[in-house]
Amino acid sequence: MVQHLGWEVLDHPPYSPDLAPSDYKAFLSLQNWLKGKEFATEAELRQSIQDWIDSRPAGFWVMGFTDLPERWRKVIEYEGDYFPED
Repeated sequence: MVQHLGWEVLDHPPYSPDLAPSDYKAFLSLQNWLKGKEFATEAELRQSIQDWIDSRPAGFWVMGFTDLPERWRKVIEYEGDYFPED
């Protein structure tokens, strides 16, 4: 169906823990946001996560996906093994 839109369909590369855009952009950033913070309640944690989401510029979310083809290339180059961050 997407071929009708003129999009190129890419095969999913081998599994690599370095591949997931959510881990690459969102979760690493969230981990840094939460580092050293303590929460007395789940509500406080949820509010802090919401504050983090609200603080991210729109380009933050887009960049995670626009970087994905290059990350796929690295996964193929390293045959699914971990690869160094640039």
